[in-house]
Amino acid sequence: MYFYNLINDYKNGDKKSLEVLINHFHPLIKKMSKDLRYEEGSTDLIIFFIELMGRINFTNFRVITDSIIISYIQKSIKNKTIDLCRERIRKNIYFIDVELEEIYEEENSIELDVCFKEYVYNRFSGVQKDVIIFKYIKGYSDVEISDMLKISRQAVNSAKNRALKKVKDDYMDVV
Repeated sequence: MYFYNLINDYKNGDKKSLEVLINHFHPLIKKMSKDLRYEEGSTDLIIFFIELMGRINFTNFRVITDSIIISYIQKSIKNKTIDLCRERIRKNIYFIDVELEEIYEEENSIELDVCFKEYVYNRFSGVQKDVIIFKYIKGYSDVEISDMLKISRQAVNSAKNRALKKVKDDYMDVV
C-alpha cells in the first residue's frame, strides 16, 4: 500500500510524496516522451502525471494493491502518450529530425557509422560538433545537451539547425 499512501499524502498537501512518485515513474515518462519525438513531450507527460495523481479515485478500484496502482498509472501514461501522438498528427505538426536508427538498419551500418563520425569530426567544430555528437551519436535530448554544455536549449537548437543546414548543403553538392 506504499503507492496508495503516497498518493493520498499528495492529495492531502504533501509535496514530497509527489516528488517520490515522479522519481519512481520518471524512467517510464522519459521512455514514453522519446516516443513523442518532441522536446516538450516529457513536460507534457509530467504535467499529465501530476494531474493524474490529483484526480485518481480509489473508490473505482475493486482491489487496492501497489501492483494494481502501478499498472493503472503505467496504462494511463501510455494512453496519454498515444493521445498526444494523435493530437500532433491531427494538427499536422511535423518536426524534421535526423533518425540515425534508419541508417543503422541498412546493411553497411558499421561503415556508415564510421563515415558519419569521421564526417562530423572533420566538418564541424565547437558547439556545432558537440551538439551533433551528443544528439545523433550519443542520443541525448536538447535539454540534456544544454545542461551538459551550459548553454540554453535555444542555443542547442540553433547550433543543431546550422549543422543540419551544412549537412544538407554538403549533400546537395554531392548530388
